[in-house]
Amino acid sequence: MTARAAAERGHTAGDELDLAISEAEASALVYWRGEPLPLAVVPERISRISVRAGRELLYGSWAEAVEALNPLYVARLRDWKESGATAADATQLGRELTGLGINIEAAYHAALRRYLALIGIESGDASEADLWHVLGGGRWLA
Repeated sequence: MTARAAAERGHTAGDELDLAISEAEASALVYWRGEPLPLAVVPERISRISVRAGRELLYGSWAEAVEALNPLYVARLRDWKESGATAADATQLGRELTGLGINIEAAYHAALRRYLALIGIESGDASEADLWHVLGGGRWLA
């Protein structure tokens, strides 16, 4: 949420957390081979790395950066739970998303398992970084 949006709706403690998270995410950098990468571009960069070991190294750095932001995410979740203002809406959204997931999950996972098998990875051995690479359609090297 931007400062302007917070001002238009009326300022709350949750707005301060949202703004702090936005600023922290925007300023967070992950260094990869001497190059500073904004946190938001790292998953796309990982998807373009064809060597699995390289993907795993950059993914580890990305995970450390996200972990450093975790106290802000925890504070926002705690604030949201304490406010109770949107719990019913979130519960309904969760039900609807669960239904959507049930309808698409089997076909998606079957296709993903086949693709991973073609490149020599058992579906249970794929990392999130591997999945970003697969979804990006990049070349695959061991």
